[in-house]
Amino acid sequence: MTGVDKYVSSYVTFGDGAKGKILGIGNLIKNGLPRLDKVLLVKGLTANLISISQLCDQRMKVNFSKHECQIIDEKGEVHIRGTRSKDNCYLWVPQEEAQLSTCLMSKEEEVKMWHKKFGHLNSKL
Repeated sequence: MTGVDKYVSSYVTFGDGAKGKILGIGNLIKNGLPRLDKVLLVKGLTANLISISQLCDQRMKVNFSKHECQIIDEKGEVHIRGTRSKDNCYLWVPQEEAQLSTCLMSKEEEVKMWHKKFGHLNSKL
């Protein structure tokens, strides 16, 4: 989320009637996902929730079925796909492109070992 602004003391009401205090408001800009404006940062919320009405206001179409949900743009392209969990929530499923990305890392203590394996002569790191 970019540029979170403080928000006037206000609350959101959840489906069960519980309320959560709004701490801030900002925009969510992430490649491969629709831009979401006026995203709320809610105190104590432990999951990311997407407002269906907000997606519809951005001309997205949201289709729900027994097992999945799809968020589709005006061109008919699926931007977000979710699968239904056992507690009846639809959980976002990353697109195939996101699943193919790889993150490589090495622990600090392994640096010297990899330095030697790659045949580097200089021992200064």
